[in-house]
Amino acid sequence: MSQLKEPILYKGGIHTDDRGDLIYNNELPELNFDIKRFFFIEPSGMRGWHGHQNEDNLFTVASGLLKILLVKPDDWERPSHNLPVLEYVLSHNGDTLYVPKGYVSAMKCVTEFGTVMVCSNRTVQESIEDTFRFSSNFWYYESFF
Repeated sequence: MSQLKEPILYKGGIHTDDRGDLIYNNELPELNFDIKRFFFIEPSGMRGWHGHQNEDNLFTVASGLLKILLVKPDDWERPSHNLPVLEYVLSHNGDTLYVPKGYVSAMKCVTEFGTVMVCSNRTVQESIEDTFRFSSNFWYYESFF
C-alpha cells in the first residue's frame, strides 16, 4: 500500500498519428498500489460525497471532462461543514488522480457526458465495510452549482 498521505494529480498525455490516439500516463511513480478491482462511473449531475477511511483510489477520466472534489473529514460520523475542499479538473488525456485513504469525493461532468475509471486497492467486501456517504450538498462548493 502506498505511503502517500495527500492527493496527487499525475499528468497524462495523448499521442496521435494516422492509426488513432494513444492515451497514456508515464508519470505514475512506484505507488506500490495493489489494484484489487476497477469500475467505471458515468456521473449524471452532482455525484458525491462518498469515501473510505482505509481505501486508496486512482481516478482516470476515460471520456469527457470531469471536476473531482475531495474533502478530508475531521470526524467520520459528524464531520464539520466548513472543511477545505480540494478541486481537480481531469480530461481524457491520461490525467490520473491518486486519492489516498481518508478522503471523500464528489464529481460532476463539465462536458455533457463523461466517464471515469476508478481503481481500488480494496476488494468489494472490504470497501462495503468501509463506506461513508454524505448528501451531495453536505459540503457546498460554489463551482459545482
